[in-house]
Amino acid sequence: MAQFIIGIVLDIIGIVLLIYITSVKTMNELVIVLLGALIAFIAGMILTTQGWRLVSRAKSTR
Repeated sequence: MAQFIIGIVLDIIGIVLLIYITSVKTMNELVIVLLGALIAFIAGMILTTQGWRLVSRAKSTR
């Protein structure tokens, strides 16, 4: 369950970073924000799917 919640939080952080792109001033900031958003999205998706599988397995074994 914790992996699922952390995955959702990382996805939200990725969305916030993508919104922050509109206020960047330099190219370096843009690259850092894009990489951060990409990493947050990928990690969030992986953790969300793993957490969802664990939750569904726990529910099916009851």
